[in-house]
Amino acid sequence: TRAHTGKVTALAVTPDGKWLASASVDQTVKLWTLPQGALASTLRVHKRSVDALAISPSGDMMASGSEDKTIRLWSLPEGVESHVLQSDMGSLIRTLAVSRDGKVLVSLGRDGDIRVWSLPELGFVRELKRHRYGAQLLALNSDGKLLVVGYGSECDLWSLPDGALQKTIPNLSGLSGLSMSVDGKMLVTSGNDRRFN
Repeated sequence: TRAHTGKVTALAVTPDGKWLASASVDQTVKLWTLPQGALASTLRVHKRSVDALAISPSGDMMASGSEDKTIRLWSLPEGVESHVLQSDMGSLIRTLAVSRDGKVLVSLGRDGDIRVWSLPELGFVRELKRHRYGAQLLALNSDGKLLVVGYGSECDLWSLPDGALQKTIPNLSGLSGLSMSVDGKMLVTSGNDRRFN
């Protein structure tokens, strides 16, 4: 069938706007052509709900994160699995972000675990030690050297790859979204107060 058989949990579009990826609790990722909306392939490898997607700026690599505690890398547009990222400390993957240079991948676990991965080396770099349950938002600057993690009403700013916490921005009123400028000099957040900060 064309449609997912369970709730859709994540969407990602390639930079050229030609491909859409959708993830679902049905344990699959589907690739769709745009603008036609035609199903091109269904990726069935994860063992539990797939909750996170990220596509590289070049558009030739996709990462999918799952409650099976794995991050799987796929070549696009073929949809062929190329690698599995898994650490001993794995947690249910909630959110993924790729730096604009395509070299750094950050995963956020449901228990607040933050892990940094090197895409050129396909390996685990470090875990950031400030665990907070409920963290759900990630943003990376262009070279992957500044990471912002959103939790409830605060944002933590980390330098990478050393993993040093640089600053915490408080009082953001129920953080619901964040985005960073390409140069990393501007951070925009949205929250329950219906304002941008």
